[in-house]
Order: sequence, then C-alpha cells, then structure tokens
Amino acid sequence: MIQTEEFIVIHTLHKKGHSIRSIAKITKLDRRTVSKRLKEDERKPQSQTT
Repeated sequence: MIQTEEFIVIHTLHKKGHSIRSIAKITKLDRRTVSKRLKEDERKPQSQTT
C-alpha cells in the first residue's frame, strides 16, 4: 500500500522533471504504480473495513 509521503514524493519528483522510470528507481516502486499515482490529482483516503 502506498503511503501519503510516497504520494507526495512521486508528485514532487515529477514536477522537478524526473521521468516515471527514474521516480520508480528512487522510490523502489513499480513504474506502473508510479504512473497510476501520477494520474491521481489528490491522495484518496483508504477505505476502512469494520
């Protein structure tokens, strides 16, 4: 599961001009995950199961 800090890091690195592949190496996440998170405008809250 991706954390809020990782979400912020991904968006910050992308704004600084890093490629998706480069962000994936830095964060140790799959490049598809990075790409998916960049398409999100804001962090979605996790659904809580009770």
